[in-house]
Amino acid sequence: MSAPKAVGAERALLGGLLMDPVQVSEVAAILKPADFYVASHGHVFAWLTEQARTNSHTDIISLSDYMVGSDNIERMGGIAYATGLPEHCPSTSNLSHYAQRDSP
Repeated sequence: MSAPKAVGAERALLGGLLMDPVQVSEVAAILKPADFYVASHGHVFAWLTEQARTNSHTDIISLSDYMVGSDNIERMGGIAYATGLPEHCPSTSNLSHYAQRDSP
């Protein structure tokens, strides 16, 4: 990825992955957590990819539980912010297409 970054696009991509976690592996083949401009977005993406790798349940409740249980609330942007990410995604179709752009 190259600068400048699109913070709104990052939010939309992560929100879409929270709504449709089946696409995480496909997006993870394109992006890595370090590719995200906003550090908290990279941490959320790292959690999503770990959930996909271990075939674990992925939704905003499990994300919230992880954040509280692992003391990662601040690092991941706060519970309200992270669990509100799906509100920024108009559609989950073609999330890998968004990941291939200059910014997610």
